[in-house]
Amino acid sequence: MDKLVRESQKDQVIGQMVRIKKGQEKPEAFRLMTDNEVLQMQMKIIFNWKPHSQMWPFSWGVGILGGAACLTGLFVNNICRQKLHLMTFARVSTFAPTVVLPALLTTTLHNILITNNILLGNFPCTVCAATQSGAIQAAFGAVYPMIIGPLVCIITARKYHTYAVPSVRNISELSSFLRKTTPVAGSLMALLLVNFGLGMLISERETTLFTKYLSPSLASPKEFDDEGFK
Repeated sequence: MDKLVRESQKDQVIGQMVRIKKGQEKPEAFRLMTDNEVLQMQMKIIFNWKPHSQMWPFSWGVGILGGAACLTGLFVNNICRQKLHLMTFARVSTFAPTVVLPALLTTTLHNILITNNILLGNFPCTVCAATQSGAIQAAFGAVYPMIIGPLVCIITARKYHTYAVPSVRNISELSSFLRKTTPVAGSLMALLLVNFGLGMLISERETTLFTKYLSPSLASPKEFDDEGFK
């Protein structure tokens, strides 16, 4: 597997970040860089890039994904609350797990599992990164709020007696109850596909920018000193 190394120059003060392929001859003076060092340097390049808008997937990508998850949870939460006649009862207790938590999960997981690995050059292909990103966004930005949203609203409706919630033992009544009190399947499927598509799009753009500008093996080596890139 390729390794990112720091090729030392001028008494270990100035160097270049280069990628050493398996079997390739190593520079005379080098040391392997840690993942944190590589990420810090990559983020400094992105932060100082001109024009900065060109690096929008890295700057705003997770915000877009978090917003999509937030809107999905908000839609599910509002529909379930309306159909269960919850009015102003327990808004925070249904809002937090359905809207806030999915947004936090999608942004955190995308940043750790997708963006960081792209910047480290760990994905073998664009499709691999895009598929994994889409799956994460669909699972935590769509499927999770679709499950937790109706559940917390049903529990709240039973607690405040705003709707006659059938027993879980009565399968026929429970099935009819869920059809009446949850969003229609078509809307849920559309939200699922939108989240999956956005996850793939952001990841594909990140991978393209990495390949074109940020990969030491494809672009000119990045020169830096001990305080960061020059």
